[in-house]
Amino acid sequence: MKNTLPKDHTVSTRLSDPLYRRLGAYSRASGETKSGVIRSLIEKGYVRERISPEMMSAVRKLIGMATNLNQAAHQANAAGYRSAAAELTALAKEIRSILNSITYGG
Repeated sequence: MKNTLPKDHTVSTRLSDPLYRRLGAYSRASGETKSGVIRSLIEKGYVRERISPEMMSAVRKLIGMATNLNQAAHQANAAGYRSAAAELTALAKEIRSILNSITYGG
């Protein structure tokens, strides 16, 4: 929820070069102004980074795979596990690959 109260007070502070660069990095990652980042840190204690396009792509792939996995589970339930084993193994490898790319960045 956005704070709709008027912002009547100004606070000035001095930052070292490393802290100022860090504030700029938080600002770029969150899409907020530097003032917005500081307000967020005060209100919430953290600044949330935007989801990258690569991460959104990986999430979409996982959603599709989850759907495929659900269909394969129905197939395995109806026809027996052996007929769906190869498909489930291949799907598990793909999911593991995507999760590794999300977790380890590659």
